[in-house]
This record gives sequence, C-alpha cells and structure tokens, in this order.
Amino acid sequence: MENNSGKVAILMATYNGSKYLKQQLNSILKQTYQNFVLFISDDHSSDNTLDIIHDYEAVYPQKILLIKNDHDVRGVKTNFANLISYVKANCLHDFDYFMLSDQDDFWKNNKIAISIQPLIYQQPPILVHTDLTVVDQNLKLINRSFVKMGKINGFNHKLQRLLVQNNVTGCTMVWNKALMKIIQPDFTKAIMHDWFIALIANCSGQIIFIPQATVLYRQHKDNLVGIKNVLVDLIKKLGNLKQVKQSLNDTFIQAQFLQDNYNFNSQSTEIINNYLNIMKHQNKIVRIFIILKNGYLKFGLIRILGEMVFI
Repeated sequence: MENNSGKVAILMATYNGSKYLKQQLNSILKQTYQNFVLFISDDHSSDNTLDIIHDYEAVYPQKILLIKNDHDVRGVKTNFANLISYVKANCLHDFDYFMLSDQDDFWKNNKIAISIQPLIYQQPPILVHTDLTVVDQNLKLINRSFVKMGKINGFNHKLQRLLVQNNVTGCTMVWNKALMKIIQPDFTKAIMHDWFIALIANCSGQIIFIPQATVLYRQHKDNLVGIKNVLVDLIKKLGNLKQVKQSLNDTFIQAQFLQDNYNFNSQSTEIINNYLNIMKHQNKIVRIFIILKNGYLKFGLIRILGEMVFI
C-alpha cells in the first residue's frame, strides 16, 4: 500500500511501561506503512518511561511527539481522553485515520496497512478492528486468535450485544476523521474508553472486523485488561456477587452516559432506551424476558447464563 493513502495519528497512553515500551515503539517505527505520527500521553510514570520516550522523541522528531498530561484525575481512560482532546484541538485536519496503542504489545509490521484498508475513500463514520495473537510476556505464542480463545464473535456488532459486552479490542482499533469529529474526549462514566468509542461508532456509523491478527497481545501480571478463561472467570465472579452486580450495573451507567451526551438516530436511541428501561422492572422474570426478547445478550452460553443469574 502506498503511504499517500492517508495520514495516521497513533495515540499511545503510557504508565510505568518501561519494561516493554522499547519493543512496542520499535514495532511501530518498523511499520510498512510510514505515513504516521505517534502521539504519547504519559500518566505521571514513576519509572524511566519518560526517559525512554524522550530518547525516542529526540531520534525520531517527525514521528514521535510527547504531549502534556496535566490532569489530576489519573487512569487509562483519562489518559486516552487527553490524547483525543489534544489531536482534535490542535491537528485534527492533518490526519485521516486514528489508532490506539497500548504500551506493552508488539505490532506486526503490516498492522497499519491492513487496518486502514477498509477506510480508504470512505466518507461515513467507520471503525475497523482486527483479531490479535495472544502471547506471553516474552512474546511466546499462547493462541493465534484472541477472538477464538475468548469465544467472542468479532463480526457481531449489534448494538444490543455491544451494550452488555465489548468485542472490539482497543489496541486494534482504527477509525476515520468522520468518526473522530463525533467522539467527545470524555469517558468519565464509560467502563472503558475503547468500549465507549465502539458504542459511538455503532450508533453513528459502521464497525468492520478483520479476522486477521495484527498485534501480538502480550499477557503479563501487570495487564489492566487481558484475556480470560470464560469458565474460570465466571467461577471467580460467583465468589463476589456484589462485584458482579456492580459490573452489570456499570453497563447501564455507561448506556445512560452515552444517551446523555450524544444524539443518535431513532433506531439506536430506541435500543438504548429499551436497555435502560430493563432495570425499572422489579420482577426478575420480566427483566430476563426483556433481555431474551430484545437480544441484550453476551457472547457464549456460559456468559449468557451468568447474565441471567445476576440481572
């Protein structure tokens, strides 16, 4: 693919990521598609993450830019919001596509080229995501497909499903300028920034899944979000019912936040409203009936059974 197919803004959030950061930066710099700028926002790291970033920024001043992060509220959601806010305020019109990057993964060298292909010459809001290869902390293979390992359908982007479970992995996401103009850099009541962006994309445009792994998705003890065994995860949750109920309640808080801050078409609005109305019913049987009737279901039988128990 020619590098004149559009300019890419890569948004990387860092926090005490020195252990794997150099590998990730090198993998991005070695991309076959080179028309990009990497914007980095650091969340007040206490290790030598900033030293590494400054070193790379000095060597690659046209490719890497560290932006300020003066937010008192810390965390990955605020960090990515800072990146989106900066790009929208300072250089939105310089870029055609926008990608997210974690600090500890490893990009396959054709990640950008593969990911932006469906976006070229497309005008409506579109978000693209891909599969991942799951690896251990030393990049040794665990599973060739994150989607298959997690028993998730990457192609199913029905809003009813996306409201209750995210199947769009942030570090594989890329979207076009039309969608970037819609996204507001506020994820305060979102469960996660990538989930919320996927919901915005679903309601305002289109989501496309590429069943090809473009990232080595590193699993290690410091992962904020990682791949989980569905059955093991459910058993753990059974031991903490309060946490399970809270996580389910968070999906309603997120849906309400989405409804309060965005104006979508009547179909999406109706689906969101119907979901929010579920918890107004005191009778559990009625809540389950509405969920089953309208398809507000997670992926996989075990997850669905868990959802029925805790709704």
